[in-house]
Amino acid sequence: MCAITLAELAAGPHLAHSSSEAARRQDRLQQVGATFEPLPFDAAAARSYGQIVAAVPETGRSHRRRVADLLIAATAHANGLPVYTRNPDDFEGLSDLVIVVGIECPAPVSTRSFMEPDGSALIWRCALPGTSG
Repeated sequence: MCAITLAELAAGPHLAHSSSEAARRQDRLQQVGATFEPLPFDAAAARSYGQIVAAVPETGRSHRRRVADLLIAATAHANGLPVYTRNPDDFEGLSDLVIVVGIECPAPVSTRSFMEPDGSALIWRCALPGTSG
């Protein structure tokens, strides 16, 4: 998980439409925070972001509405890791730079970590139902 994913999850409780949904999202945030140490968005990720953004116009889409997704992709690119997401279409056009793996998350979202066979951690992006993935 990267810091950008954690930021998206941290916004979730504040954007909920009911107190029960806010509580569920807050619980998820606490579980994820206790389970994963997020990869930072660092200087290497910032440099990768330029390459990631440059790939977007070829898809006919704007990078402006996809900033969080592109920051996640840049973090993955800088660390040589794939992106695991419920919404692989959000990363359309980036396959030359980062591997994007579509996953299905049970409801509520599992806090299982996704690990490579060599034990390295993966960037993952998996939101609660009713939120952006």
